[in-house]
Amino acid sequence: MYEAVSGHNKSTGDKIEPVTLEQLKALAPKTDSDKLARYLPHLNTAMRDAGIVEPKRKAAFLAQVVHETDRLRTLTEYGSKGYFERNYGSSTAVGRDLGNTRPGDGARYRGRGALQITGRHNYEKAGKALDVDFIRDPELAAKPEHAFDIATWFWESKRLNDRADDVRSPSDFDAITRTINGGSNGLDERREYYAEARKILGAD
Repeated sequence: MYEAVSGHNKSTGDKIEPVTLEQLKALAPKTDSDKLARYLPHLNTAMRDAGIVEPKRKAAFLAQVVHETDRLRTLTEYGSKGYFERNYGSSTAVGRDLGNTRPGDGARYRGRGALQITGRHNYEKAGKALDVDFIRDPELAAKPEHAFDIATWFWESKRLNDRADDVRSPSDFDAITRTINGGSNGLDERREYYAEARKILGAD
């Protein structure tokens, strides 16, 4: 069982403690340290601006990011063009639900960013929110200067800080996973990452 929290930045008062490189390395021990160092300022700025500053919020967010990015090894979903067209193309029901209406959209708008936004519709919404043309150049979503902003935009749009504050059990955390992933993909691994992150970030 987990302890829920209420309010904003309860443990640190007015002081915001950014994620450190050492903490990020502990969450992603096999990922290149230079890559993590490049990501860190973008990650911390995005989290701060989204109010993801209390340890339990940070743990919930980073657990999801670590899973979606293969422990921060990639900001672009693995797979071939054929794979994405078969699974997310305009001829599939899933693809159409994602707004993929044109041939090639499945691959063009594959999962990118720290929470792997997928589909023309989500790229368009993120672009409008952040004032970046991800439709014209979807690969921008995998650039560190945008990847973490997209993730925190999505997190805020779904009010996931509130859910992170209220996590009392693994099933509560699973509700965050379902909001992000739309299903139960990687439930156990995400739970493990959350437990790790809570310890590393001092949320326990």
